[in-house]
Amino acid sequence: MKYTLLKNSLISFLFFVFTNANAQIITFQKTFHYNAEDIGMAISTIDSGYAVLLNYNLMQTNSAICLIKLDKYADTIWVKHFSVPNCEFDGSGLIQTADSGYLFGGTAMGSCLTPIAIKADKDGNLMWIKEVPVQGIKQTFDGGYCFGGGNSIKKYDSNLNLQWQYWYGGALDNGVTSVLKQTSDSGYISLGSTKSFAAGGINDFDLYLARVDKNGNFLWGKSYGSIQLEGESDIIQTPDGGFLLLGVTYGFGAGGGDILIIKTDANGNIQWNKTYGGTYLDSPGQVIISGGSLGYVFAGLSNGMESTYYFGIKTFLFKVDFNGNHQWGRMYGDFVQNSVYDEWAPRLSATSDAGFLLSGFSAAFGQGNTRDVWLIKTDALGFSGCNETTIAPTITNPSLIVSSGGSRY
Repeated sequence: MKYTLLKNSLISFLFFVFTNANAQIITFQKTFHYNAEDIGMAISTIDSGYAVLLNYNLMQTNSAICLIKLDKYADTIWVKHFSVPNCEFDGSGLIQTADSGYLFGGTAMGSCLTPIAIKADKDGNLMWIKEVPVQGIKQTFDGGYCFGGGNSIKKYDSNLNLQWQYWYGGALDNGVTSVLKQTSDSGYISLGSTKSFAAGGINDFDLYLARVDKNGNFLWGKSYGSIQLEGESDIIQTPDGGFLLLGVTYGFGAGGGDILIIKTDANGNIQWNKTYGGTYLDSPGQVIISGGSLGYVFAGLSNGMESTYYFGIKTFLFKVDFNGNHQWGRMYGDFVQNSVYDEWAPRLSATSDAGFLLSGFSAAFGQGNTRDVWLIKTDALGFSGCNETTIAPTITNPSLIVSSGGSRY
């Protein structure tokens, strides 16, 4: 298969930049446009800047991935383009590696039907391309990588050569390792969904948490849910050695599907759990530990926690303390026209100034009437300076049904 580098033009629109000279707190919202439909994501980089992964269509049967390096002011440093002929890419999975380079790629669709991983150096120059899955991949403490998907966990070396692969869960499962993170003892924790151990039986899905050691040996597995559907979104290990699970529930909350957060100890025992949402559908994105103050910050999408904003889908960012108590909430989008266009930016990362970066796409901003990649940089309180409002979710304390089960096979 032949891979090519492309040189093309890129249009960016900067809505707002605010700089506090004393504290060097920079906030902004910015879109990136190349073609009719652009989707993507962004991460914070170790030099206090950002990297943006943009997927765009070149023609009906070909698409490309664009990697953009920004400084801390969101000014472009360089742009690199990567393409596979006769393929359509779902660009995703961007991480910065220990050598300051980047690993990214996506699911190749069309005639390719294969996952592609691209490794670039710190300046965006191509190092290698391999046909392995990259969405959700993480770098491990030994310089290699780990990947979860379906029911399996895969461990790779630094060149993405497979070292081991095992499968987990129960007989009816096909998604128990959707989200995978490495733990402080070099083992792994995965979050997914289970039918085998669901409270509502084989027509139900509950959250499923699996713990394995550094060699892939199964330690324990637990499910959490109700007789209705629960789904996974993200997981982190907490400072006390426990875990914070982020998902969605249709069995509890204010209605329509709410955000579900479960805090467990190191053995998966629940310490507290809460739902956050409104009367319309609320969908989780990612969660991180807040660097500026004690607690957790999580992002997601909402059809409107406030009835005034129920047109289209908006992006939200919430801060809770270590006990799950709500501290602040922001929602981002087109509140002037309150259009039906969707504004999706649920991908979340912390920034070096204790702020936050959200990324995704917007059809309301940028070129308009098409999807453009959308970045939101906030301060430590979630303020970006424009296209935002303050919200407060309805919070409940559900009684979850917990069971144990699973194995390695």
